Amino acid sequence: MTIKLRGIMLGNPCTHKLECLTSIRYSRFCIDKFYSTGFIEKELYNQYKSECLIDESSKACIDIQNKIIALFKSTGANIYNLYGYCFYPKYPSQF
Repeated sequence: MTIKLRGIMLGNPCTHKLECLTSIRYSRFCIDKFYSTGFIEKELYNQYKSECLIDESSKACIDIQNKIIALFKSTGANIYNLYGYCFYPKYPSQF
């Protein structure tokens, strides 16, 4: 019996070894995206890079990651749709 596999679909697979670290909730790639899309400021991002460049499992790195994650979550944005409209924003409305 042969199976003619034409393709495979994966949901959120790890495509790089640094994406699947168990010591952190969001990978460095997520945090890079948070910065590039304006969810975190440059100062905080630079602090993250200086603390986490060598050891992402250090206490200092985990502390700054937790701060970044808390800031991101406070926006009410959806991690799977960063560019989508936020129906329930947790930040003050500017309109």
